[in-house]
Amino acid sequence: MSHNYTKLCDEKMPEFNNAYEDSNNGGLIDQDYLNNGADFENENAVSRVEDDINEEITVKKQSIYRVLGYPISIPFIISNEFCERFSYYGMRTVLMIYLTEKLMMSTDEATTWYHEFIALCYTTPLLGALIADVRIGKFLTILILSLVYLCGNAVMALTSIGAWFPASVSTESGVTSYQPMVWGPLLGLHLIALGTGGIKPCVSSFGGDQFLKSESARLQRYFSMFYFSINSGAMAATFLTPELRSMSCMGETTCFPLAFGVPALFMVLAVIAFVSASSWYVKVPPMGNPIIDVTRVTWAMVLKKETQLKDFGKNKVDEVRQLWRVLAVFIPLPFFWAIYDQQGSRWVVQANRMNGKIGDIEIKPDQMQVVNPLLVLCLIPFFDAVVYPLFKKIG
Repeated sequence: MSHNYTKLCDEKMPEFNNAYEDSNNGGLIDQDYLNNGADFENENAVSRVEDDINEEITVKKQSIYRVLGYPISIPFIISNEFCERFSYYGMRTVLMIYLTEKLMMSTDEATTWYHEFIALCYTTPLLGALIADVRIGKFLTILILSLVYLCGNAVMALTSIGAWFPASVSTESGVTSYQPMVWGPLLGLHLIALGTGGIKPCVSSFGGDQFLKSESARLQRYFSMFYFSINSGAMAATFLTPELRSMSCMGETTCFPLAFGVPALFMVLAVIAFVSASSWYVKVPPMGNPIIDVTRVTWAMVLKKETQLKDFGKNKVDEVRQLWRVLAVFIPLPFFWAIYDQQGSRWVVQANRMNGKIGDIEIKPDQMQVVNPLLVLCLIPFFDAVVYPLFKKIG
């Protein structure tokens, strides 16, 4: 079945692409680009090829072995997400302390690099989505960018060994301290940003691709489990890596190689978990991404190119206008996230100046970030078991 499914996709995709290009002249698949009674033969060809591919995909999904009603690949996808989130948050949690206390950056400089990294992590998902939907599909996008991600983790861990890459050496009270070269962390951070951002739009939707359309209830529970795995990995990493960086190793009073090395190890586990279920995955071929088409319509609207707008069709132009009206609702969100992400930068600097002891327990300045995933883990079951069913009952 897997062979037939792959063979059909390979055979149909060139036909699909040709019909797609002919039907919309670079626009969306379903655009009625000539509302004045033009010929829709090519669009019908697109629809027929899509139907053939979707039918074979459905047959493939039905043939997959299931565990407790779920596709057998789902535990591997969720495990992959747990390990990847551990890797990301583990590295990110100790990053501000590393930049200021190990690389000796000023607070302002460290904050700038920290937020440049975060911004890049949430910009590259656009690139990952385009690569997956237009070129190579979700599976290969996740695999390739996960390896890029892993390279970034390795660079962070290895270049944090100051004795190997020393920018300066100092000795105080008989203890030698090495300041690593700055190029290593900056290279590692950009590789990680490309990797984690690139796979972000792909992993959850790739898991969704494994379900039949009739499995909406299981699909909803899958997304809840997926979100639970994200915050489980984040909580474990946020608590553990500050403990690791506080240890002494390699003759120094801190151990950032271990604090970065453990997240790198978890990224290895993430790749292994993902690849292990390769033969069980339903791999939907790339069938286009609306970002390009929305951009083209928007560009034509801004420049008031009436001829192009007529080619796109009235319905499609109206849909894009409605999209931009909806996006206006999200204008305040950047202000929220600008404040939210201060917990990993300025809040850590402030916490580092405060007394973190609560009785006999000492909370490290970078460990305070654990509160967020901890609350999420507590609230997910409550919302799934109480809030959502109650709202559904109310209607």
